[in-house]
Amino acid sequence: MSVLFGLFLFFIVPIYGQNDLSDSDKEALQTRVKDKVEEFVNHLSNIAKKNELSNYQRQEEIKAALVLFIGNGEKYSVKNEYGENEKRDPVRMQLSSIKSDITRWLAMKKYLWNMYNNVNKYGKVVLQSADIVRVDNINKVSDGHYEAMAYFVQKYIAYRDGKVVYSDITKKKIKVYIEALEIPGGVIWDAKLGDVYVTATNPLGDGK
Repeated sequence: MSVLFGLFLFFIVPIYGQNDLSDSDKEALQTRVKDKVEEFVNHLSNIAKKNELSNYQRQEEIKAALVLFIGNGEKYSVKNEYGENEKRDPVRMQLSSIKSDITRWLAMKKYLWNMYNNVNKYGKVVLQSADIVRVDNINKVSDGHYEAMAYFVQKYIAYRDGKVVYSDITKKKIKVYIEALEIPGGVIWDAKLGDVYVTATNPLGDGK
C-alpha cells in the first residue's frame, strides 16, 4: 500500500507573521504547496493502478486525495477581501482531450471515482507528473488568508492488449487556499487545494 504522507502540510511561523508573509515564509509555504500538489498527482497515479493495488487500496487513495482539497470534496466557504465568508460549490477538475477542443468540468469527488471506474476499460493506465511543480506568488486576500496558483504537467497513457490506445500531456494549474490557524506562541499555516484548470493539452507522441 502506498504511504499517505503530508496530509497536513503545516509549518509554524512567529505570531507577527499572521497578517503578512516574509520572503522566507513565502518560500517555505511554496515548498509545502509543491509537496501537496505532488502528493495529489501521486494519489491519481495510484488510483489508476488497478493491476498493482487492490480495490480497497485504490479507494483509500481517493479518500486521501480528497483530504488535500478545501471542503474535502464537499461544499465549502472562504474569506473574501472584506473578511466575509463566501459559500462555494465543491472543488472541480477541468477535463480535456486531444480529440476535442471542448473542455468540461466535473466535481473533484466524481472525477476521482470516474477515474477509479474508467480504468477498467483499459488493460493499463499510467498517470504521472511530467514536470516539476511551480507556484506563483502568494497573494493576501484578507487577514490570515492568502491564495496562490500552482502549475504542473501531467502525463496520461492508456494501454489495451499491450498497445497505447490514448495518450496526452496536459498542463494544469490549481488554485490554493492558505489560512492562518492561531496556536499558543505562533501561527500554523494550512494550505488546501482548490479547482484544477487545464491550460494546454497536447499529444504525447508514441506514448513512451
